[in-house]
Amino acid sequence: MSIISVLKKISDILEKVAEVLTGILIIFLTILIFVSVVARFVFNSPVQWQYEATLVCMSWTVFVGMSMTFKQKEHMALTFVTNALPPKAKAIWMSALDVIVMAFLVIAIIEGIAVTSSTMPLKYMTIPVSRGVFYMAFPVGAAFSLVHLLLHLLTRRTKDFLPEALEVE
Repeated sequence: MSIISVLKKISDILEKVAEVLTGILIIFLTILIFVSVVARFVFNSPVQWQYEATLVCMSWTVFVGMSMTFKQKEHMALTFVTNALPPKAKAIWMSALDVIVMAFLVIAIIEGIAVTSSTMPLKYMTIPVSRGVFYMAFPVGAAFSLVHLLLHLLTRRTKDFLPEALEVE
């Protein structure tokens, strides 16, 4: 079994985890915010823990959801430069950008773990959750993204950038 096939399986598993987690969190957030609005304006009794729970859930939704954009190759890119390049130069340019982003993600993981571990002893006031859980979403999302980006880098071929009319088998 090659490293690419193992990395592809890991990437697919991480994608499924991200899809399920973000789906559950979006549903939970939708219900929580609806109930909170009704409680506040109809019953004049706000849900005290709604704000902090929303912060934690949104953090996880954003950063784990970020990894899904890397998997689907829909993350931000300098397309105005990329589209102007010939296929071989485009492949080199995209690979260079991937390496730069991967370096950022490695730093994000390392620093994110440091922030997470330093905030783990702190608890939120209204929910029985460590504040480190909020910050943990960033290194986890960065790690998921790193796996997806590494797979794209290892499987990129110049022919992927050729127009269909010029593709050679």
